[in-house]
Amino acid sequence: MQPPLPPPRFIERPRIGQTLRQIIADSHIFLTAPAGYGKTVALRRFVRDNPNAHLFTITAASLDLATLRAWVRPFHQTNSLIVLDDVHLLASEGDICTWLQQQLTQPQPRWLLAGRSLPFAADWLLVAGQAVHLTKDLLAFTLAETEALLAEPAAQAADWQARLGGWSLALSLLSRLPPSAERLPAAEAHLFNYLTQAVFAQLPPKLNQFMQRTAVPLQFNVQLAQVLWENAEEADELFTAVLQNDLYLQPTQQPGQYRYHDLIRDYLRQQLGDEQQAVAETAVAWFWQQDEPHTAVEQALDANLTQQAADLIAQVPLTSFHGSSSYATYRRWVRALDETALATRPMLLVRLANVIQIMPGYEDEAQQYGQQAIRLAERVGDTAAMLLAQANLAHWHYQRGELTTGRDLVLAALTHPACTDYPRLYSLRIASLILCDLGQYRDAFPLFQEAIAIALARQAQNEPFMNRANLAWKYYLPLGKLAEARELLTAVLNHFADTIGWLGQYLTYWCELQLVRGDWAGLAEAVTRLEAALAQVETQTRHNELWLAHYQTALAIMQADVAAVELALARYDSLAESSQLHRVCVSWLAVWHLRRQGAWAEAVARGERALAQPSQFAHYRARLALEVDIAQGMRLLAGEVDTFSLHPETRQLVGWRSRLELRRLRALLALVCWQRGDGRWRRHWAAVHAKSDPAFLPQRDPELAAHFWRLALLVSEEQASSDALRRLPFASKDAHSSSLDGYFFAEAADVFRANGRLDLLLPWLKNDDPAVRGRTAVLLAKIGNEQAIPALVAALKGEGETAVRQTIEQAVQTVETAPPPLLTVQLMGPFTLQRGDVWIEEDAWHRPIVQRLFQFFALNAGRRLSKDQILEALWPDSDPEKAWGTFRTVYSRLRKLLEPALPPKSANRYFEQSGETYRLRLELIKLDVAEFVGVVTAVRQSSQPQTTVPTNLLAALENYAPLLPSLPYADWLLEPRQQLAELYIEGCFYVAQVCLTQSELSQAITWGRRTVATAPWLEEAYQLLMRAYARQGQRTLALRIYDEATTNLREELNIPPSSQTVRLAERLRRGEAI
Repeated sequence: MQPPLPPPRFIERPRIGQTLRQIIADSHIFLTAPAGYGKTVALRRFVRDNPNAHLFTITAASLDLATLRAWVRPFHQTNSLIVLDDVHLLASEGDICTWLQQQLTQPQPRWLLAGRSLPFAADWLLVAGQAVHLTKDLLAFTLAETEALLAEPAAQAADWQARLGGWSLALSLLSRLPPSAERLPAAEAHLFNYLTQAVFAQLPPKLNQFMQRTAVPLQFNVQLAQVLWENAEEADELFTAVLQNDLYLQPTQQPGQYRYHDLIRDYLRQQLGDEQQAVAETAVAWFWQQDEPHTAVEQALDANLTQQAADLIAQVPLTSFHGSSSYATYRRWVRALDETALATRPMLLVRLANVIQIMPGYEDEAQQYGQQAIRLAERVGDTAAMLLAQANLAHWHYQRGELTTGRDLVLAALTHPACTDYPRLYSLRIASLILCDLGQYRDAFPLFQEAIAIALARQAQNEPFMNRANLAWKYYLPLGKLAEARELLTAVLNHFADTIGWLGQYLTYWCELQLVRGDWAGLAEAVTRLEAALAQVETQTRHNELWLAHYQTALAIMQADVAAVELALARYDSLAESSQLHRVCVSWLAVWHLRRQGAWAEAVARGERALAQPSQFAHYRARLALEVDIAQGMRLLAGEVDTFSLHPETRQLVGWRSRLELRRLRALLALVCWQRGDGRWRRHWAAVHAKSDPAFLPQRDPELAAHFWRLALLVSEEQASSDALRRLPFASKDAHSSSLDGYFFAEAADVFRANGRLDLLLPWLKNDDPAVRGRTAVLLAKIGNEQAIPALVAALKGEGETAVRQTIEQAVQTVETAPPPLLTVQLMGPFTLQRGDVWIEEDAWHRPIVQRLFQFFALNAGRRLSKDQILEALWPDSDPEKAWGTFRTVYSRLRKLLEPALPPKSANRYFEQSGETYRLRLELIKLDVAEFVGVVTAVRQSSQPQTTVPTNLLAALENYAPLLPSLPYADWLLEPRQQLAELYIEGCFYVAQVCLTQSELSQAITWGRRTVATAPWLEEAYQLLMRAYARQGQRTLALRIYDEATTNLREELNIPPSSQTVRLAERLRRGEAI
């Protein structure tokens, strides 16, 4: 017998009362929870704090309808709240249940029914919104309440709260015991006494026995319960009884599966006694037969069936853990086995080392298990296990950056006579990876081929794809063979599409493909897919964690978001602290970022510090060295340094024939040679441009491309016609020709149009060579950027060569007459104007009248506006002549704002002017008003019946706002503002009608409400709302809509509801469908 406990501690829990008060204001409440959750205490406190609440506790003596009605009668007032506790006792009292359900159909008085379960089905009340069902989740102690009750530090209180699930009774018992190591067992002892006396002693013996048996499995469903009870029909009845009485049975995340609260499970298993092992063995066998191997192993370990667990673990394919990234689970399993179970199973340790070496923070543990596996395999004579363990150990050295050590170990394993079948396949996979990162590509390729051949011969499901993925990632991509890599990786991702663990890893390979290609949109999409995949895995691998950080950082760098880059680099740097490979990668990204920012000296210094550190990852070091060399080359071009030489590790790219990196290297060498006056720059320039993908360089490295493409301006007619330079981006005509068609710089124009680096071209308008000046003017014309106009005009004034002068004149004319940037205008809601990518700030308008003039033109875009129309709208009370003079001044300021780069007397590209008539070109403006009108009008006028609401209509309605609300009294806005509002009303009502037709009742109500909020006189919208609420079963609300319609129609139009609306209300009162 347990010693008595000190009195219980109580704390105030106001959130429960607050929640009940909030809900009871709108509906009845059902509150169900198992015994021991403090339901009765909470109800008593709630009644204490609410004078209009009255508590009645159901007992065996009060199971009488007359008694209950007599008790309720004095409180049957509209402002009363009737609280019934222990309503589960009414389950067999049909007359009381029927009477209660009748009471609940009325909005007043409010009822709060509480118990372990509800005595009747109440779904119809919940669906109708007339009641809300609360559960033990409301009563469970929160972390803050647990801290207050136990008076312990937050961390310890959090452990108790999580362990006990906030269970009030268990926490209360715990609070009455002094802190000690035996605190929980003591609390459990008192809890078990309570359960024995207050709960389970009241249950039928068979129900107790059923619960004891079904408490042995970690989880169970009806089918397993039938197997354990051996009488299927009786098991179904008992299972239903457990659920109906809320006997601590909780659903798991798997549909149809249940488990008892941990403390209840412990109690029930204690009551079962020696029968536990037999029941557990039955459960293990059943889970295995149901193809649930992981659950079977967990069940065996839970029941301490270690030999059986070891046998099962050995049979679970390792790919199932890789596929779900559940590496921590496998580690826990093997570590739970005793030495006896492991003594004859070295393969379990081999697999354990394989699994945990890719988990962050477990590298040293992996080595220990690997070495232990080798010793155990040698002792028991398991050569296959020994060779696999040796390959694992090689992989461990590889991950630590000890590539040569890992290479020697795995190559030694491959020479062993017994290294066949899977041990050879695995060893080949490790060896090929190491050789590639050492830069020994020629040696690696045949190993890839052999591994794929063995995997195919073994008819392995995943191994062929795993090795093909590695071939793409470590061989084809570094060597720039993109087509081959893309083909392999596409097949790999399709194969592993439903295997989330593998999919995550191979998505990192896909990210690398996009990075190597310079496809930044593709990289953004790939990173998003990778993030989504990794969010679903159980255990994050070190590979995925690091490479995700790598590509997130690369993406931020290319997006030129400096703040995001700094954060991403700092995070990546922290993660990569113990990885030699990723230390190099962090430095590469940092150097690239600094180079993009123009901090070339800092980039060189950062890269040289990194290259001074020892590392055996040859390819990644060469890539870093090239980035340093490009930064140094930029310094040479800027005159910061006088000398330049390639880093020795950059030269390795030549030996490997890394196609894409060599293209960047050639571009760099062309620039360096040109800067030095070395004529070999033309050879390098031609070699880069002769490649089949001219878009690669500007996409992958826009800064380098911008400098490189300037050299096109130096190439003469003779050079352009040579075989080596046949793909020059302009026609081979005389540089002094005045015809713009003579210089077709399509590719160069694309480069500079994309990166906007006109600053690299404009100085060449002053080049000593007239041919270069002419070509520069032509290129600027092709680019079409208006920012070049001032420089072209200035060059024109100082140009002495007639032919070049003519070329510059034509360039100026071409740029001035080119379509200007699109104007994106928002008139609905706050006014905004965006010119191309540039926002026009409020202070740029000089005076408010300039802005109003533009708003007037924008609202009437495409229309010819006469002098009279303009003056009537904006200067209605002014003298016409004075007003017209003011208009010309304001219009001049507007023109300067919209065309900042054009000379004063040039034509305004946004406006057509004929005498005193003006028209804003419709094709040069994107106006929110026009888009809104177009979308709503098109849907409204469509002759096709709609079964779904067009997404563009929903978007338009969601974005609706009144027209220029900052100008509420402008006469010229009154009519279009009203027209827009009417279109909005029509659109909302249209959506509501479609939703009602498709039985999307909640959406119909939402859009119907929006309609009457804007148009309280629209009777058809009230009729729609009445129908929608009625079809939801909310007749009371439907009748409230009728009352609302009656009031609003009288206030807005001074009319009563139509006969149709009245008939709808009458049918509702009679309970008829509408």
